Amino acid sequence: MSDELPDPTPAEGPDPYGNPDPEWLRVDWREHLRTVDVDGTRINYVELGPPPGERAPPAIVFVHGLSGAWTNWLENIPHFARRHRVVALDLPGFGHSPLPEWTITIPAYGRMLLALCDALEIPDCAVVGNSLGGFIAAETAINEP
Repeated sequence: MSDELPDPTPAEGPDPYGNPDPEWLRVDWREHLRTVDVDGTRINYVELGPPPGERAPPAIVFVHGLSGAWTNWLENIPHFARRHRVVALDLPGFGHSPLPEWTITIPAYGRMLLALCDALEIPDCAVVGNSLGGFIAAETAINEP
């Protein structure tokens, strides 16, 4: 038995899935970074989409999972932003959004997400969540279908 490990499988380009020119690498994300104050808590988020007159409703709000950030959605955002207003946030206490003054709970995150939509003038949206973000999305939808 040999102690040598085989060489790792090389990527077929800069994208580990083999796309030599992934769309998300062509986005200047700094142009789309924003912050907003929601009930005394600063929320970091990114927003992309076609010009307002060309947007197809509803907007899409992406909510990351535990230990995540808006960047978890890098590959998804450009695709959906072709037709929809897309917002992906750093939940308070994650990414570049500082810890909130309020006690962190799923219901509190759900209320914050509704307040964020109000602050960004998003009257109707599809909320897409992963892991913890899915739990928050479900909590939000239960309280504000």
